[in-house]
Amino acid sequence: MGARSKVFEDKSVCAVVFMVWAIGCQFPKDINTKERIRALRQRSVQFYQCAKMQLDKERSQIDRLATLQAKLLMTIYLLTTSSVKAAWDLFAVVKNIANSLDLNRRRPIADSLHLEVRRRALWAIYTLDSYMCTMLGKTLTWSDSDVTDDFPSLADDGRLVVDALGRLVDSAPEGDGGPSLMEAPRAHAKLAKIVRSALRRLYGDNVGDNVGETMTELSAAVDAWENELPEFLRSRKGAPGLQMVYARQNNVIQLAHAHAQLIIFRPSLPLSHLTGGVSEASRANGAGSLSGHQSACLAAALRASHLVPRRGLTGAFWFSAYIAFCAATVCYVYVVQNPHDHRREEVLDAAARCGDLEHTLAGDGENRMARRYAGALEGLEGVVRSRLRDIEKAERERERVKIETESVPVGVGVGAGIGGGQNGAPAFVPEYSAYPPQPNPQQQYAPPPPQQQMQEYAYAATQPAPVPTPVPVPVPFPDGFDADLFSAAGGMEDAGVTFQNFQGLDATVSGGYLFGWPGGPVY
Repeated sequence: MGARSKVFEDKSVCAVVFMVWAIGCQFPKDINTKERIRALRQRSVQFYQCAKMQLDKERSQIDRLATLQAKLLMTIYLLTTSSVKAAWDLFAVVKNIANSLDLNRRRPIADSLHLEVRRRALWAIYTLDSYMCTMLGKTLTWSDSDVTDDFPSLADDGRLVVDALGRLVDSAPEGDGGPSLMEAPRAHAKLAKIVRSALRRLYGDNVGDNVGETMTELSAAVDAWENELPEFLRSRKGAPGLQMVYARQNNVIQLAHAHAQLIIFRPSLPLSHLTGGVSEASRANGAGSLSGHQSACLAAALRASHLVPRRGLTGAFWFSAYIAFCAATVCYVYVVQNPHDHRREEVLDAAARCGDLEHTLAGDGENRMARRYAGALEGLEGVVRSRLRDIEKAERERERVKIETESVPVGVGVGAGIGGGQNGAPAFVPEYSAYPPQPNPQQQYAPPPPQQQMQEYAYAATQPAPVPTPVPVPVPFPDGFDADLFSAAGGMEDAGVTFQNFQGLDATVSGGYLFGWPGGPVY
């Protein structure tokens, strides 16, 4: 008891314990009533405040691993409460401490257990940094060349022992004890490396010309990663026979897998097509690699829409809310890009399902991030429905003109039915007010010969409708929002915010008004 009491005299260690309890209250095993959820949420706030008080009492000026662990857990907790701005600010402190401790560098440390804790902390920060920078459109903290330490071992906490040579080994007999709980965090960290590569190569300022080849290469890397997964994480049909913790790990890894594919293939779906039109380049490449990349992106979005669990959800599931939003936006843009796809209704249903999920996570408005997602998806759905109506209207008009033109044979003058010429005499052609007057009013304007007119009409009817220049998509503001707050956030159009790509949309909606969207986080 003496040694254990001494451990808990460490304020940072006490803060870690309080934060474990706080996060545990955010994810209850059994959800009976709203009163029960509200009580647990209040308890989690109390634990969080206790952890902050313990860190405030920490008098050491030296950065310590326990302090980093406590602040990392506090960042995760703030994400579960949708306080994204506060989480981002605190996470910046976490990354500064990690740099101060040189977590990303391989160091000759004799204590194997301490080295393992360092590695677990490093890759937890690395993975969270990948998703937060993706979600908020921020710059990644480390390049891959900066991270030289190894991945953590696959031994669970309760099975870690140090052998006679000072090495950290798994004490469980081979084939006994079930899969390691470290399989999922390690796989997640490896996938995060691919996501970071996609962000740099597909979303940076210096994107190359071979975007299609880059997407194919990154997709192959994701497939290789999937083939290395253990069986309980690889199953795409869920894991009904697994214990709850393993089933949850399976679900998170599958969501992360779908998200990685969305990030890789989204550049094939220009967001500006929501208010513009399908470009000629897109039409020309529709049967080629572009179409294949769009189909792969849609497949990932549809899979993500089915992966998010429907039971036991609370507003704390920020990761599920973010991926559901990504999937829904891809579905809407795909429908506009491919309005005649036979899966159109299925895709729209998937997007609506993701929107319903956001409303569920938003609850009574306590989850502000999910509420922003739900509001943005409602605005996007309205834009998409309007765009589809415009496309159908333009196609009906083209068909009408084509039918009317084909009903008059080419070469027959329009004046033939109004006293057409006989014996070679020219037909009577009335003057049309649509023709512009000539500069000399005394000179009578002579329209083109009737046969030439009909040839021009017939040719025009066979041409595709003019394609408007794509413009950024406006997303409506929530009611009562002061648009002036958005004046420096990247452009305004029709009282809405404009976005040039998916990452801008993700960042603006996810972050709150301090990142460019109303109804943001409260400290």
